[in-house]
Amino acid sequence: MSKEITTEQYYKITFPDGSTYYGRTKHHIYERWGNHLQTARLNTHRNKHIQTVYDEYGYDDWVFEILFVKVYSKDQHSICENTLIHDDSKALNIRVKYTSKQRKLRDEEIKQQYRERYRIKRSNMTQEEIDKRNKISNERLKKRLKNRTPEEIEFKKQYDREYQQRKRDNKVVDNKEV
Repeated sequence: MSKEITTEQYYKITFPDGSTYYGRTKHHIYERWGNHLQTARLNTHRNKHIQTVYDEYGYDDWVFEILFVKVYSKDQHSICENTLIHDDSKALNIRVKYTSKQRKLRDEEIKQQYRERYRIKRSNMTQEEIDKRNKISNERLKKRLKNRTPEEIEFKKQYDREYQQRKRDNKVVDNKEV
């Protein structure tokens, strides 16, 4: 049983068809949210159910909610997340168990696929198409930021303040304590 205690943020994504996805992260919560959107956009989301929902509806109507923050051991975090998943019959979460070596190889493979797809896609686009795509991405980001709830805004401010404090106290570099 893991004894390492961590603080993790739990979140829920609700999709236009009523299905949900529960997750948790030790990293910045909006970075994780952006990761879901980016991988779905690139057609590389690890959860094929979420990819299918994205392909069918897009992501403009996805609702991202911050549920709570917990300080637990890794095992307790897994139990908490699994409880959320099993209590919701419309949850799209899947479980794939990897060893750390398999995970590292898989992550490197996925990164390489991203780089290759992005390079090919960009090389086939005119500058006008690239500018248009960037403009659309910026508009979507503004829309998402505009639609945040006061609780999400306050949570982000508090998280940023705490992160800055940890950075000053522990000399955090690139999300890793030194």
